Amino acid sequence: MKAALAGVLAALLGLVIKRNQPELALLLALSALLAILAGALSLWGELRAFVAELTEGTALNEALLSPLVKCLALSVTARLAADVCKDAGSAALASAVELVGAAAGVVVSLPLLRAV
Repeated sequence: MKAALAGVLAALLGLVIKRNQPELALLLALSALLAILAGALSLWGELRAFVAELTEGTALNEALLSPLVKCLALSVTARLAADVCKDAGSAALASAVELVGAAAGVVVSLPLLRAV
C-alpha cells in the first residue's frame, strides 16, 4: 500500500509540475519509480526463498522454476521501462523495449522447453 500511495502522490505532484517544467516532472516520476522498486526488492528475496523452499520439499527442480522467476522479473522490468519511455513521449522506443522484453522472456524460458 505504501508503494501505491507513493505512486499516486508522485503522479499528482507530477501533474502540477508538468505545466511549467515537464522535464522536472519526468525526473520526479523516475525518482518515484526507483524508490518504489527499491522497496520491492524485499519481495524479490521472499520469492527466491519460496522457490528454494519449494524445490527442497518436492520433486520440482530449481532449473524448471528459475526461468519462471526470471521471466517474471524481465516482464516487469520491460513494462516499467516502456512506460517511462511513453511518459517521455517516445512511443516507438516503448514498443522496442516491449519487443526486446518479450524476446528475452522467450530466451529465458528455453530451459523449460529443453526439459520437456
